[in-house]
This record gives sequence, C-alpha cells and structure tokens, in this order.
Amino acid sequence: MLRRDTEMLDRAIAMARDAVEMNAKCSVAYQTICIGYAMQSLFRWGDDPIAAAELAEEWAKKFVSQLPNSYMAYFSLGIARAQKKLFQDANRDFQYAHELNPNDSIVLRFWAWCEASAGEFESAKKHAHMAIRLSPRDPRIHPAYLALAMAAFIEKDAAEFENWANKAIRLQPTAPIRRAMMIAYAADAGNQALLETHREALMRSSPDFIDSLFRGENQLFQKPEHMAMLLDGLRKAGFPK
Repeated sequence: MLRRDTEMLDRAIAMARDAVEMNAKCSVAYQTICIGYAMQSLFRWGDDPIAAAELAEEWAKKFVSQLPNSYMAYFSLGIARAQKKLFQDANRDFQYAHELNPNDSIVLRFWAWCEASAGEFESAKKHAHMAIRLSPRDPRIHPAYLALAMAAFIEKDAAEFENWANKAIRLQPTAPIRRAMMIAYAADAGNQALLETHREALMRSSPDFIDSLFRGENQLFQKPEHMAMLLDGLRKAGFPK
C-alpha cells in the first residue's frame, strides 16, 4: 500500500469496510481502514487529505470501542491522532498500546516517531533503539530510523542524520517526510547534487507535500522552533514554488 497506487488503496479501504459490515470485530479490517485513511492524508492522495485524517480518527475510535483490549486499536488511534497533529494524545495512545503488548516493535517504532515530532528526543531515541533491538532485520523498521533522523536533524548532528535518514529512505523511498528533511539538510550544507536527487524523488511520489508543510496542513514537528528549522532549509532549496 506504500506505493503510489491510489486506486488500490481505495479498494483496500472499501473491502475492509465491507469486512467490518460482516464482522464488527474484525481487527485486520479496522487496521486497514485506519492506516489507509492516515496514508491518504499524509501523502496528499485523494481530493481531501484533511477529511481523510478525520476518517482515520473516526474509524480508530470505532476500533477501540469494539476491541477495547486490542493494542492494535490504540496503535491505530495513535497513528490517526498523530496525522491530525495531536502528538501528545497520540503519544498516550502509543504508550497504552505498548503497555498492552510490550514486545511489539511496530508500536515502539511509531511511538518513537511521534515523540520525535513532539520534540521529546531522548524518549524518541530510547524507543527507536528498543524497536531496532527487538526487530533489527524487519524491513518495516524505518519509522524508528526516521525518529532518529528527526532528532539528529534538530540537534544538527550531520553524521547521525545522514546515517539514519539514508537508512530510512532506503527502506521506504516514497515516504515524503524523510525526503523533505534531506532536501532541507542538503540546502543548509550547500550540497546541490544531494538536494536535486531528493527533490526529484519527492516530486515523483508526493509533489504537493512540501507545499502542504508551508500551508500548515502537514506538520513534521510540533514545536514552532523545530518546524522553523525545517522550513528555513526548504526555503533555501527554493520552496515554496
């Protein structure tokens, strides 16, 4: 579903909604719906990304009401709330999901990403490294890499940023957040070749993403001073268009 295939994603959501009609406690169907709508909002796919974020939260709340002891229900709610920039609420959802199942690295990696978004870098790094230790060869570990890259970006640790950002991009090359950070980093470093490489890749997968950051529709960092660092780098790169 992480490829840019919007029709396939629409079909997946529709099929999952049909599954819920047949079985109101179908966990996999709820996960598909919630994550699918969150992806539509993040990637700016479809006609109304803001409405997609609302739908992700609406369905996640239904998931929790039907399966209140499911850690994946709270994980889905955390994903939805993070997409709506409700990072503190999302962190509580991820924490509760982790308490219900402390051995699931998927929860830890997204919790780390959400904490990094909220500027809680020490906790983010702790949980990212926990996720990596639990599942070091999982090809879906990239949100943990992203969390570490976000912390390094704000802390201006160039070596750590390049290490983790490159790992995150290698595992999920179409995800827009890491490409946007690389563009800002390359502009600050005066590395035009690196900048163009990531600009071209981002324009192919999510051409409206950077402009959505300037419009305030997507927010990588909750703290204004952290978001300003990213936007300043993107301005140096020639955005917004």
